[in-house]
Amino acid sequence: MPYNRSWYALRTDVGWLLGPSKYIGYQNLSPEEYLGSLYSAEKRGRMVQHNKSALPLDGRVTEGVLKRWSVLVEEGHPDHESLHSALNALCARYGKKPNSLARISIIKEGREASAPGFSDELVTLLAAVFRGLTPAQKSEFRRQIA
Repeated sequence: MPYNRSWYALRTDVGWLLGPSKYIGYQNLSPEEYLGSLYSAEKRGRMVQHNKSALPLDGRVTEGVLKRWSVLVEEGHPDHESLHSALNALCARYGKKPNSLARISIIKEGREASAPGFSDELVTLLAAVFRGLTPAQKSEFRRQIA
């Protein structure tokens, strides 16, 4: 639990359901299949076997897909405190603490899942301007906002 940085939450009638992306991103995957995959948590994500029939699990791909159906909860979000409290409580049940860099995203539901995350005109304008920059300008822009 303390090694997971990316968590996903689903609101239910009884509270928040939380799960780390590295587990919830693989539908119908058994623990045996996960542990037998080409990637291993013990080896920090490196390929550990050369079995071509093993599943090629890659958290970077999973994260990209999960981001489409979720909204990152940043400081200032109305659910920020309740979600981080829920994550702390979940980890505490197992005598653990969440990673200090943990981030939580809320899974969108229904129509919200297929709609864009927001309609902020300023962000849309900035994105359009960014697309018009040269590669060197994009690089400099990224350096300055980091």
